[in-house]
Amino acid sequence: MLEAYVQLENLRFKGKIRYEITVNEEIDQENTFLPSMVLQPFVENAIWHGLMHKEKNEPGYIHIIIEETEDILPCVIEDNGIGREMATALKKKSVVSSKSMELQITEERLRLFNKGNASSTPHSSLSICLQQQPVHAGKN
Repeated sequence: MLEAYVQLENLRFKGKIRYEITVNEEIDQENTFLPSMVLQPFVENAIWHGLMHKEKNEPGYIHIIIEETEDILPCVIEDNGIGREMATALKKKSVVSSKSMELQITEERLRLFNKGNASSTPHSSLSICLQQQPVHAGKN
């Protein structure tokens, strides 16, 4: 579903978003549970606040990486957006002010998920790390 979401946003951006989804090959995808669309709000945030404000001729790039460390699935979202500082500055200048709750809701959803699965099966604890990265050569 996450890939379908990125493809839909790519259509809206007229094909200017390149993306990669990398799942560590040692992760048993059949027996590892990642709640549906839990990464989508973070990817949406990267697109709407980072890539949306790039120069029109400069392509956007998102790399979603899912690793495994013991009972934790670190999920890293890298992008070549304008950066958090610039996005915050643009938001302060904006006439329209809105408070998005999606990231807070998702973080609470993960907290409840982890609490409910603390003593159950392996791979029940999730961690999401956000990281800004420049586009690597050849990925534009």
